[in-house]
Amino acid sequence: MRETARQKDADLTAIADIAAAGQGADAAYDLAANLGIHAPYATSSTPEEIAQIGTSTLSRIVDSYMELARHHAYTPEVGARIAASVAPSVRADIPYAMYDDTSVATSSDTSRKGRVAYRAALQTSLAPFKKNATYELGLYDAYMKTHDAKFLAQIKAAAENYRDAASLTAKVTVPQDAVGIHVGILNATQEFATTLDFIVDNIGDPVTSLALLRSYDKAEDDMADSFGALDAYFAEKLP
Repeated sequence: MRETARQKDADLTAIADIAAAGQGADAAYDLAANLGIHAPYATSSTPEEIAQIGTSTLSRIVDSYMELARHHAYTPEVGARIAASVAPSVRADIPYAMYDDTSVATSSDTSRKGRVAYRAALQTSLAPFKKNATYELGLYDAYMKTHDAKFLAQIKAAAENYRDAASLTAKVTVPQDAVGIHVGILNATQEFATTLDFIVDNIGDPVTSLALLRSYDKAEDDMADSFGALDAYFAEKLP
């Protein structure tokens, strides 16, 4: 998913660069900026508002085109530049159920034996991850090429597996010196699963999909960071 989103951003940037060389583009660009077109477009974290990202963003672009036309500054090239300037700033704040330190049972046993038991428990609780044999990016790309709903169903199933893993891992007793890391894993997994659901639920809206691809990038990074912290914990504590 990450590469797909970056390629789209690169394409939009290329359009903007070409438009920048057009006659009158600088003046129109400045006017658009004065209209607030370049401010990040952030949504509130509700499913309903995320679903409206595409409609809201397109409305902003159309309003900007009309304002430019009134100032006799609109050309197709300038329009492309405005669209390119708006699209990369579109983002979605993903709402997901969060855990905190009070969500997990803890143990004062931070001995090597206790940490080995903790690692074994995680290997069991995170087993649903193994059911996701295909990278979600591949499933998304396959759907975009074929529009076969089976690929969306597989993304949904992957999201459910991540949620199952989070639910099981929330029941693991955690050494006191690993609580922060453990909660980070739970929240990152929840975020990732929820983002996958939003991607499927809004697959028909290209602007919303672009925003959610960026959300996917963030969720993927958060997952990598959380498990990286866990690896570092075991590397330090279990020589």
